[in-house]
Amino acid sequence: MSGKAVVITGLGLEFPGIAGAASMLNALSASVEPTEFTPADKLGRQGLRYKDRATKLALCAAQSALLDAGLPVAAAEQVSPESFGAVVSSNLGNVDTVCRVLDTVRVEGVDSTSPLDIPNLSSNVIASSVAIRFGLKAINLMVCNGATSGTDALHLAANAIRAGRARRVLVAAVEPANPTVVRLMEESDKSYHESQGGLRLGDGAGAVVLESGDAAAERGVRAYARLGGYGYDGTGDAARSLREALKGADSLPGLWLVPNCAHGPAAAAVGRGLEVWDERPPERADLSASLGETYGALGVFQCIAACLWLRALPGRLAAATTGSCWGDGCASVVLYDASAP
Repeated sequence: MSGKAVVITGLGLEFPGIAGAASMLNALSASVEPTEFTPADKLGRQGLRYKDRATKLALCAAQSALLDAGLPVAAAEQVSPESFGAVVSSNLGNVDTVCRVLDTVRVEGVDSTSPLDIPNLSSNVIASSVAIRFGLKAINLMVCNGATSGTDALHLAANAIRAGRARRVLVAAVEPANPTVVRLMEESDKSYHESQGGLRLGDGAGAVVLESGDAAAERGVRAYARLGGYGYDGTGDAARSLREALKGADSLPGLWLVPNCAHGPAAAAVGRGLEVWDERPPERADLSASLGETYGALGVFQCIAACLWLRALPGRLAAATTGSCWGDGCASVVLYDASAP
């Protein structure tokens, strides 16, 4: 395996209602029923008191991914922390905190705000919290650019490794389903999709550990998959983004993880995307049918599912596509069996 290859060595999932990352594919058979979220059971109580739900979800998923990759979760024990980065995707992660503080300022004045809330107003709070807790001192990015955000986060992390800015990057994605998010997404659903309500939101976080091929080899760990090409189309055309991502691939994917087909624009984009396969349609999976709308987190959830599928069916490749449903573009990424050249 080339040292410039980017491989996935750890998977983590915190989605109340799913036991863990290894159960992601099993969850495709039915809608996930939410269960209670108790982050202290995984993380302990210290340091959680003033964290919002999205940050707690992301921390749990990140810790699970690090453990799965055989890496420390204590910052002081982290392996090569100066070359270990963090990239996090979330569009709505701390919107509840922002709205609560703005309401306080509007009604009571700025003197009534809590100084403990102010640090949590930055959209980067999730990425910084992950980096601080687990000792990740290299590149630190927060990606908040719509439905393709999770896919874009994977691509940015892989580019950081290929460019030598990091040897490892923890990529996490989270979207919470608190009352503020529910209200905002329902209003957006009516605007973009002319829906009359009934939008089901997912509530959870996923995380993966990316490493350069030589970094993984030095640790002697088995990778789930190798990250391949990336394609983006600003018009929301799934076929174009897939063709771009598949450049250089010697075969077509056997699995295509698609955008949320409950939305008409995304369903239409998937129909056009099937043109890439001509008369040989792949197995298709719509994670949103079981998870609900997970917006900027979907790309990382798809990555986890693709890794599990490739582990079960070595020698294959999978594709994942997000976007085309909230007035945004469309992004695709290809994942290969890690043992393939």
